[in-house]
Amino acid sequence: MKRILKRKKGFTLIELLVVIAIIAILAAMLLPVLAAAKRRAQRINCVSNLRQINIAMRIWEGDNGNAYPMAVSTSAGGSMEFLADQTTTGKYEPYSITNVYDDCSNEMSTTKIFVCPADSSRNYATNFGELGGGAPNTTPGLGTNGISFFICGDANESYPQMVMDGDRNLGTTTAAPSANILMNNGWALGFNQGSASGVAAGPTWAWSANDLHLKVGNIGLADGSVAQTTANGLENALAYATNGTPWPNQYFNFPQ
Repeated sequence: MKRILKRKKGFTLIELLVVIAIIAILAAMLLPVLAAAKRRAQRINCVSNLRQINIAMRIWEGDNGNAYPMAVSTSAGGSMEFLADQTTTGKYEPYSITNVYDDCSNEMSTTKIFVCPADSSRNYATNFGELGGGAPNTTPGLGTNGISFFICGDANESYPQMVMDGDRNLGTTTAAPSANILMNNGWALGFNQGSASGVAAGPTWAWSANDLHLKVGNIGLADGSVAQTTANGLENALAYATNGTPWPNQYFNFPQ
């Protein structure tokens, strides 16, 4: 008796093309979702990094007369003379932010917290020696290429709503902080690392077009807390920052 063997049927070309088209459609639908999830995770990690920095600075402050490194002279272990602020704007040095972090090195567990996970243009320093620092700072190392955050030279815990630090991608609707920034409406000079003067740079502050977190960002306040905010929230935070302070203009130091 003859066996009747059934021929196995494979995909036709049309069926194969249909399958490929379905996979392509699903990928197009899922990739933006996955990318958005990755960005959210990076932003949360960035918040964690900024919070660790601010906690370390609060601990340092408690041991140094309730003043942040920005308000303590280098002769007393601080970084005041290396930052652009209301009193020492003429003494701004190329590695000022690095100096602030170096002052708090004993309170910080790792130099990797200085880089936002979404900031691909920065390099992680494995230690403070590689980052560079010290007062006076004569060892460049990575310098601000290992830092993702700006620092306000006038931040003071007595005024908890002051904006103390935040994402370096803080910019304007017309310029990112790669250019020097003079804030509008009486706001203060925003200095780029190594600069000695600020220039006008646009009508409003916002998160720049080529930002790290898609037009939202993270800022730290002088009370040590960290907030995630939008451009409008940032404008409000900057408005509240001068309430009750003796500094109607506050100076912000940006990494290069």
